[in-house]
Amino acid sequence: MKISVSSLLEKLIWLLTVFLFTTFLVFDQERWGKYAFFGASLLIVFLSAVIYRGILRIRLQPFHFFMAFFIVFTAMSSLWAMNSADAFNKSVTLLQLFGCASLLYLHYDRSGNILSLLSAVKWAGYLVAVYSITFYGLDQMLASAQDI
Repeated sequence: MKISVSSLLEKLIWLLTVFLFTTFLVFDQERWGKYAFFGASLLIVFLSAVIYRGILRIRLQPFHFFMAFFIVFTAMSSLWAMNSADAFNKSVTLLQLFGCASLLYLHYDRSGNILSLLSAVKWAGYLVAVYSITFYGLDQMLASAQDI
């Protein structure tokens, strides 16, 4: 059974995508978390460039414009917000997520394999659920659910 290099790289990109989505939620409050996000995104772009022999198409889609508008709006809302630092910090977080999502978009736009991306999101959700149960405990999660 032969496995092609591009197939192996696609599987590695899928694993990195799962890691990226998992770290978005698990390491969100850690200061070094943003480096893990950006590093995984850059590695995905690098591996994608290897698959496509160094040719990466950068296309601006409506997602980019709407997200940029929302980030600007969030940053401007710090002018009238009760807690302007919190509003501005949210816009910085959105900017970081936008950067990672745009780098991830370069690969999945070209490959056209949206089911692979959805599968990565699904498995990242499973990992976050297992992490949450392990970290907080099932009894604590059920007790907090009763308060809702």
